[in-house]
Amino acid sequence: MMYILLNLVLLVLIVFSFYNAWKNRGNQKIVKILRYFSDHEAFRKALSTEKAKKHSAADEAKLYALQIWGGVFHQDEELFRDGLENIDMEGLLEKRGGRTKLPGMGESALFWLYLFAPNNLYSRKNMEWMDDLYARLDTIRDELSDQLVVQLGEANRKYYYGLEDQGLSFYEKLLDGDYGDLHYLKELIQYYKDIAAVMATTLYQKQGNTEKAEACQTYVDDFQGIAMGKRWEEEIGLLKPEEEEEAQEAEEPAAEEETPAAADEPAAEKEAPAEEKTPAAEEAPAEEKTAEPAEASAVQETSAGGEEQDPRA
Repeated sequence: MMYILLNLVLLVLIVFSFYNAWKNRGNQKIVKILRYFSDHEAFRKALSTEKAKKHSAADEAKLYALQIWGGVFHQDEELFRDGLENIDMEGLLEKRGGRTKLPGMGESALFWLYLFAPNNLYSRKNMEWMDDLYARLDTIRDELSDQLVVQLGEANRKYYYGLEDQGLSFYEKLLDGDYGDLHYLKELIQYYKDIAAVMATTLYQKQGNTEKAEACQTYVDDFQGIAMGKRWEEEIGLLKPEEEEEAQEAEEPAAEEETPAAADEPAAEKEAPAEEKTPAAEEAPAEEKTAEPAEASAVQETSAGGEEQDPRA
């Protein structure tokens, strides 16, 4: 009897290992495309090549999610519209035992669609695309009401559209650690807190509440230390874009010169700025933090009781 039980356990472990390997192969396809994300044409080519292959419904949904984010980032309306039209949002979900869950790469996809894409569109004042994006996200919103990425995305929506308290109450709850009823990848929780702190800081500044703004500064500085965080802060207006800073620095020396002759001399040519690092989806911030959204594959957990849930690929 014991021999039979041991063999059953071994069989389950083998099946589980193959299942995880199969899912990870799908994730690696996404990661491979992300390497080309910052190069518009290379990204389009890599995406087109991968989409031409046969995929599971889940992998296909992730590819279209990445396409939508790429369309937003590169302001490529063809990519954006095609992605919105063809993505099966249900493919990002996992339904098991009567429950709707969000696999790890599904959460990464919503990390792009619910957080970074809307923030980018808001900075460009492209509310038409934002309306269309939210319309697609709304098709799965109720099923994922217990997911932190969705609730943070909904708080940000209030911010962008000037609704209620512009999401401030949720940002404060998140920063206070009051999110035990929500599910999330533990590798992403620091990013979620950084985003909440940045958004809250802009609201505190508008209120003139310097004390609360200063209390968020550690998060703000931390997020600014990675390319995707720096971009977010520039987009939301908390940080000046590099080109504006450089233009201001170039003007300041001439204004401060004491002699007219010196002021008339052409300024020394500035060094070309280093090539900008890749944004949210394609960056690998694992060096600064625990994991990058696109590659996160740890267990889902809740803060209440620290109970681990099912593994997420």
